[in-house]
Amino acid sequence: MKHILIVDDEADIRESLEGILKEEDYIVTTSATATEALELIRDAEYDVVLLDIWLPDGDGLDVLGQIRAMGYLLCLRW
Repeated sequence: MKHILIVDDEADIRESLEGILKEEDYIVTTSATATEALELIRDAEYDVVLLDIWLPDGDGLDVLGQIRAMGYLLCLRW
């Protein structure tokens, strides 16, 4: 089963995406901040990270760079 991390500071967006993905039988974890997201990524493996660009404590692109620095292989598919 795929594990997805949703990172967005807007609770409505997190809850909406979480509900939809859980209905499709995904394991979902959510975070409202860059700091919390990075802690979660250090503690568990995720198959997918849905990452907002504008977060209250950091830029999503900076977070993406930190995730890559942690050794995660990023693969974008359309």
